[in-house]
Amino acid sequence: MKEFILYFKLKNFGVDEQDNPCDVGMTISLGQQKEDVDYDKVAGALNKEVLLENTGLGRFMTVDDIEIITPEEYEEEFGGEEA
Repeated sequence: MKEFILYFKLKNFGVDEQDNPCDVGMTISLGQQKEDVDYDKVAGALNKEVLLENTGLGRFMTVDDIEIITPEEYEEEFGGEEA
């Protein structure tokens, strides 16, 4: 079995070394999968409003501030598979 992870970019949620706003990465594990799951299908079905509400992030950002990205984009932008 393989862990199924969704990857996100939170726009302007962090700060860099000069205290300038910057994007940060976030991952959410949906647990172990028994068979291949279509990442794009799951990502496309995700309701970002519900996600923000259930994680408490809705107090700090809107749906326009969160982007679902691919594992490859996460690796390139944030340097790892997990936050």
